[in-house]
Amino acid sequence: MTKEPRRMSKLFADMLKNCSHDIQTYGSCVAQVDGLLNRNACQQEFAKVRLCFQKATKNVKAVSR
Repeated sequence: MTKEPRRMSKLFADMLKNCSHDIQTYGSCVAQVDGLLNRNACQQEFAKVRLCFQKATKNVKAVSR
């Protein structure tokens, strides 16, 4: 059996731990859009979440090597 499931669990745990503020901010923005969500809505907030997720992914890959 591979270690992939454990690594993914670690990745998601790290994302929730390290990105919780950005996730909450993005979620609040989406909730305020009130049905008018489009591609550019909450773009800045999403960019922060995405950057945080990318950092978490790099950290897990570096640790697993």
